[in-house]
Amino acid sequence: MDQNVARVGFLIGALRRTKGISLADMAEKIGKTESTLSSIEADEIVPNIYTLQKACTILDVGVKELYDDTAIEKVAPEHRELHGS
Repeated sequence: MDQNVARVGFLIGALRRTKGISLADMAEKIGKTESTLSSIEADEIVPNIYTLQKACTILDVGVKELYDDTAIEKVAPEHRELHGS
Protein backbone atom coordinates (compact mmCIF):
# COMPACT_ATOMS: atom_id res chain seq x y z
CA MET A 1 0.00 0.00 0.00
CA ASP A 2 1.22 3.49 -0.87
CA GLN A 3 2.56 5.31 2.18
CA ASN A 4 0.24 8.32 1.67
CA VAL A 5 -2.81 6.07 1.36
CA ALA A 6 -1.80 4.36 4.59
CA ARG A 7 -1.85 7.72 6.43
CA VAL A 8 -5.29 8.88 5.27
CA GLY A 9 -7.10 7.14 8.12
CA PHE A 10 -4.64 8.43 10.68
CA LEU A 11 -5.17 11.98 9.42
CA ILE A 12 -8.97 11.60 9.52
CA GLY A 13 -8.75 10.52 13.15
CA ALA A 14 -6.26 13.21 14.10
CA LEU A 15 -8.36 15.92 12.47
CA ARG A 16 -11.50 14.57 14.12
CA ARG A 17 -9.85 14.71 17.55
CA THR A 18 -8.44 18.18 16.83
CA LYS A 19 -11.95 19.41 16.08
CA GLY A 20 -13.33 17.75 19.21
CA ILE A 21 -15.70 15.46 17.33
CA SER A 22 -16.41 12.14 19.05
CA LEU A 23 -16.00 8.86 17.22
CA ALA A 24 -19.75 8.23 17.60
CA ASP A 25 -20.72 11.65 16.18
CA MET A 26 -18.34 11.37 13.25
CA ALA A 27 -19.48 7.84 12.46
CA GLU A 28 -23.10 8.95 12.43
CA LYS A 29 -22.34 11.95 10.21
CA ILE A 30 -20.55 9.84 7.59
CA GLY A 31 -23.07 7.00 7.78
CA LYS A 32 -20.70 4.35 9.14
CA THR A 33 -20.53 2.36 12.35
CA GLU A 34 -18.08 3.34 15.06
CA SER A 35 -16.28 0.08 14.38
CA THR A 36 -15.87 0.88 10.70
CA LEU A 37 -14.67 4.41 11.42
CA SER A 38 -12.23 3.06 13.98
CA SER A 39 -10.86 0.67 11.35
CA ILE A 40 -10.52 3.53 8.87
CA GLU A 41 -8.65 5.64 11.43
CA ALA A 42 -6.37 2.70 12.23
CA ASP A 43 -5.59 2.44 8.49
CA GLU A 44 -6.95 -1.10 8.46
CA ILE A 45 -9.42 -0.27 5.69
CA VAL A 46 -9.44 2.45 3.04
CA PRO A 47 -12.66 4.46 2.84
CA ASN A 48 -14.51 4.67 -0.46
CA ILE A 49 -14.62 8.04 -2.19
CA TYR A 50 -18.11 8.88 -0.92
CA THR A 51 -17.13 8.27 2.70
CA LEU A 52 -13.90 10.17 2.17
CA GLN A 53 -15.74 13.17 0.73
CA LYS A 54 -18.21 13.21 3.64
CA ALA A 55 -15.37 13.06 6.16
CA CYS A 56 -13.45 15.82 4.39
CA THR A 57 -16.50 18.09 4.37
CA ILE A 58 -17.03 17.60 8.10
CA LEU A 59 -13.33 18.10 8.84
CA ASP A 60 -12.99 21.10 6.51
CA VAL A 61 -10.12 19.57 4.56
CA GLY A 62 -9.70 18.64 0.93
CA VAL A 63 -9.23 15.06 -0.24
CA LYS A 64 -5.99 16.12 -1.92
CA GLU A 65 -4.68 17.46 1.42
CA LEU A 66 -5.11 14.01 2.96
CA TYR A 67 -3.19 12.32 0.18
CA ASP A 68 -0.36 14.83 -0.16
CA ASP A 69 -0.01 14.95 3.64
CA THR A 70 -0.52 18.73 3.93
CA ALA A 71 -3.56 18.10 6.17
CA ILE A 72 -1.11 17.43 9.01
CA GLU A 73 -0.73 21.24 9.26
CA LYS A 74 -4.37 21.39 10.47
CA VAL A 75 -3.80 18.79 13.19
CA ALA A 76 -3.18 20.01 16.72
CA PRO A 77 0.35 19.07 17.89
CA GLU A 78 -0.98 16.78 20.62
CA HIS A 79 -2.71 14.65 17.97
CA ARG A 80 0.36 14.23 15.72
CA GLU A 81 2.22 11.75 17.92
CA LEU A 82 1.57 8.66 15.79
CA HIS A 83 2.46 10.54 12.63
CA GLY A 84 5.99 11.28 13.70
CA SER A 85 5.74 15.01 13.10
